[in-house]
Formats: sequence, C-alpha cells, structure tokens
Amino acid sequence: MIEISDKKNCTGCCACVDICPKAAISLETDIEGFWYPKVDNSLCVNCGLCNKICPIETEPKVKKENFEIPKCFAAINKNLYVRFDSTSGGIFSALTDRIFREGGLVGGAITDEKFNATQILIEKKSDLEKLRSSKYYQSNATGFYKSVKSALVEGRKVLVCGMPCQMAALRNYLGKDYDNLLIVDLICLCIPSPKVFKKYIESIGNNYGSPVVSTKAKCKELGWRKLTQLFVLEDGRHIYQTHDENPFQYFYMDTKTICRPSCYDCKFKGFPRIADITIGDFWGGTNNPVYTKEFKKEFDNDLGTSVVIVNSQKGLDYINLAKISMKIKEIPFESVLPGNRALIYPITSSTINRDEFFKKLDKESFSEVEKFYKTNRKVSLKQHVKKILKRYYKLLKMYRLDIIAYLKLSSLNGFFNVFFSDKNLIMPLKYSVYKFTNKKNINLNGDLIIGTKRVKGSKLETRFIVEGTGKLDINGKVSVGYGADIEVFDGGHLEMGYCWSNINNEIICANSIKIGNYVGMGRNVCIRDNNGGHFINRPFYKDSRPVVIEDKAWICSNVTIMPGVTVGEGAIVGENSFVTENVPPYTMVSGNPAKIVDRDVLYKM
Repeated sequence: MIEISDKKNCTGCCACVDICPKAAISLETDIEGFWYPKVDNSLCVNCGLCNKICPIETEPKVKKENFEIPKCFAAINKNLYVRFDSTSGGIFSALTDRIFREGGLVGGAITDEKFNATQILIEKKSDLEKLRSSKYYQSNATGFYKSVKSALVEGRKVLVCGMPCQMAALRNYLGKDYDNLLIVDLICLCIPSPKVFKKYIESIGNNYGSPVVSTKAKCKELGWRKLTQLFVLEDGRHIYQTHDENPFQYFYMDTKTICRPSCYDCKFKGFPRIADITIGDFWGGTNNPVYTKEFKKEFDNDLGTSVVIVNSQKGLDYINLAKISMKIKEIPFESVLPGNRALIYPITSSTINRDEFFKKLDKESFSEVEKFYKTNRKVSLKQHVKKILKRYYKLLKMYRLDIIAYLKLSSLNGFFNVFFSDKNLIMPLKYSVYKFTNKKNINLNGDLIIGTKRVKGSKLETRFIVEGTGKLDINGKVSVGYGADIEVFDGGHLEMGYCWSNINNEIICANSIKIGNYVGMGRNVCIRDNNGGHFINRPFYKDSRPVVIEDKAWICSNVTIMPGVTVGEGAIVGENSFVTENVPPYTMVSGNPAKIVDRDVLYKM
C-alpha cells in the first residue's frame, strides 16, 4: 500500500490510480494545488502494485540499447504555420506525422475550457493543435496509462509525450518495452501548481474586466525569446505578457516558489534517459560555437528552434524516418547543455517562504499576493545603480554632450524627472519642433521619442503638435521617425501604443485616431480622420470619423488611410495603397482602392 509520508516522494504521476485492481486509490489535492494518492483501506488488498509502479519507489529499468552519449540535433518544422503555433521549433508535430499516417495514436497534454490539463490519446491529426504549446501546470494522467497499454496490446503504434516522471511511471506501468511504442519526454524545469495558475488566470480577467477564455504560452508574435504569454479575453482583446512582465513566471522560474515538492530533488534528470527521444528549446547562446550567423538565419530568426536528443536506437531509427517533415542539423552534445541546465540539474530551493506564500494565496487573490511580494521585494544597491546607469546611457546615446538638448529636455519634462526618477519622458531629438499647449492633456505610459534617425546628421525637420484641448495618450514606447508631421487639433484625441514609424509620416487628428501596440509604419504613411474642412453632399456624411489601427498591424510605405477606417489586428496594408474601407484582421490588402489579396497572415514583431 502506497503511503506518502514526505511530499517530496510523490511526483503526482497518477500511475498508482490506474494500476490499482480494486479502485482503492483516489487523488486528494492539498493547499498548494498538487494532488496526492489517498488509499481507501476498506478496499485495499495490499497487492503492492502501486509501490511496484511508483517511479520514485521503483526505479525504471533503462533499456540496454540506450546510448551513453546521446545524438543531438537542432531542428525546425518545415511547415511555417506549425512552427509558429508551436512552443519551440514544432518538432513534436513533425514526429507525429508518420504515426498518424500509419493509423497510430499520439499522447500528450490537453487543456479544457476551465484550464484543467489532462493527459490523453488522440487518433486524428486535426486534434493535434490541442496538444501543442507548453502547459505551465501539472496534467492529470488518470486513465492515461490504461489507454496506452490497451492500444499497444491491440498492436497499434503509439507515440507518447510527457514529463520525465510521467514517462518513467509509464515504463513501470507497462512492465516491458513494446516495439510499437515511442516515448518522448520534455526538458522540464519543474512542475508548477495548477491552483496558482488558475488564480493567476482569474486575476487577469478581473484586472481587464473580462474573463480569460484561452491562453497560450511562448506565444511568438513578439518573438520566441521573450517567452510571451498570450491571454484571449471573452470580449475579444488579446493581452500579452513577456517573461519580465509576467508575475506567474516570477514565482515559477525566478523564485522557484510554486513548484511541486518532488521537483526540488528530481530523480529524473541526467543521462541515460527513460525516453527514446527528448525534446525542448535550443537556446544556443553567444558563446555557443553552433550559433553562427548562418545557423541563426537558417534555424532561429526568433521563431523557435527545437533541440532533439536521441537516447536510443529506436529513437534514431524513427528520426531518420520522420525527418522528411523537419529541417535538421546534427550538433555536439556539449552545445545543448549551456542553455538547458534543467537536463542535468534540479531546481534550487525557493527564494521566498513557500508555506507563507501558499497560505496567503489560499486566503487572498493572486493580485494581492503578487502585490505583497512585489512591494516587499528586496532591491539591492547594485540593481538601483544599474537602473540609473542604464537610463543615463540611453540619454547619452541619444543626446551625447549637447547641453542645449538637455536643457530643452529638462524644460519639457522637469529636471528631477529626467535625471533622478524613472518616469516616462517626451524626448525630442535634434531638428524636432514641438508644441504642447496643455501638458495636463498628455498622458505618458511610455517614452515618446520624436525624430529618430537611422543615419546621423540628417537635418530634416520633425513636427509634433498638440493644440488647445487636444489629448495625447502614449501607452507604450513610441518612436516617431524624422521628417514626420503629427498634429492633434483642438478637441482631437490621439492614442498611441507601443509602435514605431519610418521617415516622413503624417498623422492629422481632429477627432480620434487610435494606434495599437506593436504597430509598424513605413515611409510616407498618411493617417487622417478628417477631410480638411470639406463637406460632401451625401446622406449621413460626417467631415470627421475615427480611425483605428489595431495591434500588430503593419502599414507599408506610401499608404494613405482615410477617415472612418479600422485596420484589423495583425493586418498588412501593402505599399502604395489607398484605404477607404475597413481591413479585416490578419489579412493583406493592396491597391487603390485597397482590396484583400491574402488571408491568414502570421505576425511576428
């Protein structure tokens, strides 16, 4: 009979539940949100099967044909959409192609609408999307081991992917190796708490006034290396949090607070591995000899690169069959370790008090707990100095030793705000002309840089004017290229998120213009919400109508966007286009007048 006297001795693999012939074992969740086996003594017959298959109590026997030094590859999926939709290089999907062609089954983790993760088997390739992407919380594998064994006994080919501890439990559960089974495990840092993740999801919904309906880890729209989490709200909004902005990641990866107790002394690190193939992210590194310019261009491009570690002859044979779907390059084993220490080493202990954290979380919201630890987070003198120096370096890089420029900067923003605070600034560069009639109507939630230049020495004038009661909201870093003419008339309202523009852009706002986050604008782009005082004799005609450029849109060179137009999220407006009608999200339009020329556009900043 299995007994958990120390929580470090249970991985939550759920194999004991599946193996019990009397259904005497159920799962019980503790205050941390992790489940542990609970035995009904009235049903237990002390057969000992639960102890026999427990991967901690009974170490799985590694197959004799496993390689002592594994063969390693950097790889990406040849299908751009699959690669973009996947956590790293899309190799898991590539490995499954042959299994599906041969009528086999694929096992992995799936998330339901309540953000519960479950280990399942699928037999349709159309369901594969549900298995992609990392689930940063534990999946329940109850019933999974039975399903895998049943399929193998029937003679069907099965590819299973999961955490190393789950795959070790599967080895023990099966009791022998099957020729029709391929086991793939993941490079795993640790297993975070499902409870913490759900409370985090709830806090996102509360903060934005709309529940989260779906989420995606390592979303690549802002680049693979930023480790961005995407949250889709019920009202249609998309919220992005990079690793540095994500409080869940802070408690997970930075402080190591919300990990399962067994992860602090993980028994499944190192080599040889239990799995035939191990997959993960190939992060490379500046000192990694593999990461040449040619390699980065061919395999990286910040779209995700997988590392494939082949541990057995069966795994190697399968890779040779499956590589038709991959772009693959063999790399030295030593090149993998610098960016993947989790292959070898367990996580360190939590840097904050775990018991205190979970007790607070049990009584308070995630936002309140996060605020508490953020407020009480100790910031070293070194970090303070580093922050100040970073700010001064930015100013020095932009203004050099131009005393007049610093005086103008101080006059516009205040001397203290420029040199001693971390407040956002309006930063006009040389040959910039600006006028802000009422500074109270300017809301800065990011730096506004006016007159940025790619080539030093240009004397082309840049204008930025906000007149009378006109309002300006800067909701992220805004970079305005030199030669621009941006005018907000009396009564107008211009909103700009994190965006950037090339030279000679023109934005004329008399009513309302809203530009979202991650919007790029090429040369000579004209955006206006009014007809310059002209009236047209048409029913319901308005001389001024709001313009909206939604997140992640790209406005190419020589484009004119007319009043009343909405350019949808992730859309592309081709060069020399004249836009008079709304542009649907993730489409490409071109021409005069602009028409749809392509759909299903993928975005990466």
